[in-house]
Amino acid sequence: MKAATGDARAREPAGRPRRAPGRPLKQYTEKRDFQATPEPPGELAESHGPLTFVVQKHWASRLHYDFRLELDGVLVSWALPKGPSYDPADKRMAVHVEDHPVSYGGFEGTIPRGQYGAGRVIVWDRGTWEPVAPTPDPRAGMAAGKLVFKLHGEKLAGLWELVRIRKPGDRQEPWMLFKKRYAWARPTAEYDVVTALPDSVVETHVSLFDGSNCGIEVKGKRAFGVQYHPEASPGPKDSFYLFERFAEAMDKKKGA
Repeated sequence: MKAATGDARAREPAGRPRRAPGRPLKQYTEKRDFQATPEPPGELAESHGPLTFVVQKHWASRLHYDFRLELDGVLVSWALPKGPSYDPADKRMAVHVEDHPVSYGGFEGTIPRGQYGAGRVIVWDRGTWEPVAPTPDPRAGMAAGKLVFKLHGEKLAGLWELVRIRKPGDRQEPWMLFKKRYAWARPTAEYDVVTALPDSVVETHVSLFDGSNCGIEVKGKRAFGVQYHPEASPGPKDSFYLFERFAEAMDKKKGA
């Protein structure tokens, strides 16, 4: 354990986000009329557990995915026009947007017409995340424009990276999100997660499985998909239902 210093931040418990200075949710609050929108108010959160992440599917003026990482009592957020991909070759554009409150991670509903971001929102994935080397300090990583981290979600898992591709201060701040070439990486032709798993994890709770853990192969390839949980989900309960449905769809696409 580090010796105490004059910096009070060094004495904070591990895993507890620090509150950012000023009004970190000012932009979020100013863009919304909370008398008209069902979105949660802009309030900082205290956390003593693992850092959370959420990906929300958002039917706004254009369908996109909002990727959010908890840090310093807020959800640092990026808008992904195409959603995440398990294929390391797919560098997905991720536009850095305003921070959101941690409570937004549980938001599902419809933002009314005329309000900022009007349209339907669902929780497409959720779980926890952890920064890892070479960017174990996520604050320094954000400042430098590079963040490497592990995701532990219902649909997303493994090692990922966010890289800023323009300097801070530009009108928009585009980053790239991509899967690292380690566990769970798959070519898009073999597994497209946004096509295979389109629904809310609130309505249909799932968990990942990897055939490498159980010696399963489908059509000569290692199985990779999800398992439904009967106690929380309607619909098919066969663990292989979703993967087989996706494999069949890909076969039809190739044969077209």
